[in-house]
Amino acid sequence: MRFVSGAWFQVDGDDGYVQGPISFERPVGSLPIVDDARWSADLTSNSWAALAVWLVLLVALQVAMWPVVRQIFSRFPDRGWAFGRLITLMTAGYAVWLLASVELIAFRAIWCGLAIVLVGVPVHIRSRKRSVMAPLPHDGPWRRNTLIVTAEVVFWAVFGLFLVFRLLNPDSYHSVWGGEKPMEFAHINAILRTAHFPPHDPWYADGILNYYYYGMYLVAFMMKVTGIPSEIA
Repeated sequence: MRFVSGAWFQVDGDDGYVQGPISFERPVGSLPIVDDARWSADLTSNSWAALAVWLVLLVALQVAMWPVVRQIFSRFPDRGWAFGRLITLMTAGYAVWLLASVELIAFRAIWCGLAIVLVGVPVHIRSRKRSVMAPLPHDGPWRRNTLIVTAEVVFWAVFGLFLVFRLLNPDSYHSVWGGEKPMEFAHINAILRTAHFPPHDPWYADGILNYYYYGMYLVAFMMKVTGIPSEIA
């Protein structure tokens, strides 16, 4: 560890290679925070209401960029339907993360929701003006629709499996073997309160989260959009 210009840096090995700052240049308490992650808590504090809102989000993510997804994956038998939710989430999520990282915006629910709208509405408008689903010689509508239905059945079956597991064991943390849930929960809560990235480390005072957090950020992104409290989502 080396303290330089008001921040701690991690030093590797004997060669003195400095990786980068692992602490902020000012106390975490003085950094801007956001507290809008629970904006729908009056409704979504109820588990069943939260589930309904989450289902709406999953459908919206699938539909939002479908016109451009089926164009990009036009040679796939299902036109890329199975990738639809992931592409929308990664596109909108990355845009917000990038802008929040350079401090042009704060990581707020309004920007997360607006990002999904902005990546979805233009492609739907464009699809009305131009056909993006011209059939390919090998691609019959019956086969395509069958694959789309199959992809949806697999997705919702896996989702339902994990939902049942969560209902049977909400804690899902083994008293003996443990697990990563406490760490992930702390990281997600830190991300939810972070205005600009990287987020602060919940276990290291004034420290930057020195961890691959992007997957947890995408979960936090969906939680911001829905406003579901972290202890429910």
